[in-house]
Amino acid sequence: MPSNKQWVLLLLTTITISSVVYILRTEVILECYTRVYNHRSGKHTAWLHRRFATKKEPLQNANSSGRPLNDEDGYAGVGDDRITPAERKATFNDRKSVLHVRSMSTDLKFLHHHDYQFTISTPGICNTTGSLYKTGVFLLVLVESKPENFLDRNIYRKTWGSIHESQGEQIRTLFLLGTSQNRTADEKIEEENRKFRDIIRVEFVDTYRNLTLKTILGLRWVLRHCPSAFYVMKTDDDVIVQYPKLVDYLLDLPWWRTKHLFMGRLYEPKPPERDPRVKGYVSEQEYPGALYPAYLAGSGYVMSMDTVRVLHETSRHVPLMPMEDVYLGICANKTELVQPQKHENFTRFYMGRVYSYCLYKGLVTIHAACRECREIFWNEMYGGGSRKKPPSCPMTGMDVNTFCYYAHPKNKLYSKLGCDVIQKSWYYVI
Repeated sequence: MPSNKQWVLLLLTTITISSVVYILRTEVILECYTRVYNHRSGKHTAWLHRRFATKKEPLQNANSSGRPLNDEDGYAGVGDDRITPAERKATFNDRKSVLHVRSMSTDLKFLHHHDYQFTISTPGICNTTGSLYKTGVFLLVLVESKPENFLDRNIYRKTWGSIHESQGEQIRTLFLLGTSQNRTADEKIEEENRKFRDIIRVEFVDTYRNLTLKTILGLRWVLRHCPSAFYVMKTDDDVIVQYPKLVDYLLDLPWWRTKHLFMGRLYEPKPPERDPRVKGYVSEQEYPGALYPAYLAGSGYVMSMDTVRVLHETSRHVPLMPMEDVYLGICANKTELVQPQKHENFTRFYMGRVYSYCLYKGLVTIHAACRECREIFWNEMYGGGSRKKPPSCPMTGMDVNTFCYYAHPKNKLYSKLGCDVIQKSWYYVI
C-alpha cells in the first residue's frame, strides 16, 4: 500500500497537470472565440499573426554593434574574413574562375558564407507603421534586377511599385542588384538611388548563374535591416505583382497558415536539366541528385519572416547551386518547418506579348510580360490618371485561359477576353 507521503505527492501531481491542461484549453478557446468574433465583425487578426511569430534577433555584421557571426555559427569566417576580389568575381559560368577558386582555401560552393559588403543600402525604409501590424512593414518586396535594367526598374516604380499601402498596411519595394562590370552603369545606379532611395547593391558580380548568391544575400539584408517586416516577397523586375490582391489574400489567411509560410507557384519534383546548351543547365557536380525536391517558381514567392530566418540559417549548410528557386526548395526540404505551398494565381510561364486584361486581372503575378503590356495593364486597371473605369470581365485569371483554349471565334466573348491573342500563343499560358 502507498504511504501517506506518496498519496500526497500523487495528489499534488494530479492537481498540477489538471491546472496546466485547464489553462491551455482556456487560452485556445479564447483565441478561437476571438478569431470567430473578428471574422464575423470584419476585423482582421494580424495581432494573432504577431503572437505566433518567432523572436527576431537581427544578424550582426563586422561593422555593427553586437557579436558578429563567426565559425561557431556555421560560417567560414563571416564578419572577419571578407571575400577577396578574386573570389568575388568568380561565377558559376566562368570555368577558369571556378578552377582558380577551388585551388584557394574558400570553396566556390560556400561563397555565401562571406560577409559581403552592401555598397548601397536603405535600412531606414522599414521605419514605418501600419494600421494592424504596428511595428513595421507588412509586406516587403525584394525585386531582383540586373544593374543595366534601368527601364524595367522605372516601369516597376511607376506601376505596382508606386503602391505603398493597402488596407492600411504598409508595403515597401526595394530593388536588389549586384555589381556591374561597367563602371558607367554603377555610377548611374548611384545617381538612381540618390533620386529614389530604393536600391540595395551588394559587392559581387551580377550574373544569371549568381542568382542564388544574390537571393541569399537579399535575405541576409532583410534579417539585418528589416526584421520586423511580417512578409517578404521575392520577385523580378519583369513581373507584374498585384499588391492589393496579395495583401487581401495574406490578411485573410488564418493564423495557423501564416507560420512558416512559403507560397507561390509550385513545381513538383522533377529531374535537373543536364543539357549544357539550356539556360537552366545544372551539372552533376553542382547537384548530384536525380530529382529536385518540390520548389516554388522564382518569378515570385512570399515568405513569412520566420521562414526567411529558417531558410537563411539552413543555407549555411547547403552548398550553392545556380538555380535560385530550386536552391531554396532544397533548403526548405532539409527542414521540417517549411513546406512550399501552392497558389494557383502565381504564374510561372512567360507571357511575352500575350495580353488580356481579364486574364491578367485574376492573377497575383504575371511573369515576363512585355514592357508595353505592363504599362497598358496598369493604365487600364487604374485609369492612367484619368477617371476612366476599368473594363468589365465576365471571368478572370486562368478561367479566361481555359475558356479561350476551347472558344470559337464566333463566340461573343472571344474578342472581349482577348482569345485571339491567347490562342495564337496558348503554349505560353498553359
